[in-house]
Amino acid sequence: MRQLLTSCLRWCVAASAALLLAAPAQAAYPEKTVRIVVPWEPGGSADVFARQLADHLAKETNQSFVIENKPGASGNIGSAQVARAPADGYTLLLGSMSTHIFQPAIGASAPFDPIDSFTPIARLGFITNTLAVRSALPVNSVKELIDYAKANPGKVSYASAGVGSFNHLSAALFEKRAGIELLHVPYKGGSKAALATASGETDMVFSSIGLTAPHTKSNRLRILAVAEARRSTLLPSAPTVADTLPGFQVSIWYGLFGPKGLPTEVTEALSRWAQKMSADPEARAKLAQGGAEFDIVTGNQFLTQMRSETASWKAFATQNGIKAQ
Repeated sequence: MRQLLTSCLRWCVAASAALLLAAPAQAAYPEKTVRIVVPWEPGGSADVFARQLADHLAKETNQSFVIENKPGASGNIGSAQVARAPADGYTLLLGSMSTHIFQPAIGASAPFDPIDSFTPIARLGFITNTLAVRSALPVNSVKELIDYAKANPGKVSYASAGVGSFNHLSAALFEKRAGIELLHVPYKGGSKAALATASGETDMVFSSIGLTAPHTKSNRLRILAVAEARRSTLLPSAPTVADTLPGFQVSIWYGLFGPKGLPTEVTEALSRWAQKMSADPEARAKLAQGGAEFDIVTGNQFLTQMRSETASWKAFATQNGIKAQ
């Protein structure tokens, strides 16, 4: 009897081992090309992060990461495409405060929930938000701009990429904090807004350093300050708006998202690779050339930050009558 039991046990062990050997090993992510959807036109600030991310992930994984620009509807078209995609890690979104914070704050309708329809993978970093004026405007500091606007109520104009864009809300907050009256002139896109001020169509603009700096070299724009909490390492000579208006800050982040329900192992792998990228001197230097800096925040910390920012900007928009059009 004992011999029979021993034989059965040996058979079971052998069979189990055979099954384990026969079972295919779980493939490491990614097995194929990954799409990173950028919901704006090529050449904008988002592309700065998307290019660095795609290049780094390709090196890390020996797989292709392809950038697809899907502009339209203030970023909603491309974002919706990712929200509807399978949660397998092969369709990702390069989102920003515009798509995930500002648009919902002003009550803009969207075919997705800016937070609950996605898996937040990592906040990648910030672009340097600058306050610039056309070169012919007779001001050389934030204080002089405020004084000039007070002397000319409703006549100083600012360009934006549209209602609810970061250019718009940066200027609206500036207007409120400074106690001045400005004229809003919306354009279709951030680059067009910066160009409008550089060409003299408008007087001022809040825009990324990547869009304003080239026009300073041609003496068409003058950067008065940065809108960060502290001076930018990319523009160390420029003061902050907060030096004149204490507490003023509009920092614009970009982040990586997947569809809701993204597997934990995929999220963790992408987060880990993003953190490794941020420590790469070459990647940091290339990002700086585009006017951006890494500042990685992942997982629940990123999610908590988004919820807090949405509540804060929604309160500001409501108090100041800023609504989606």
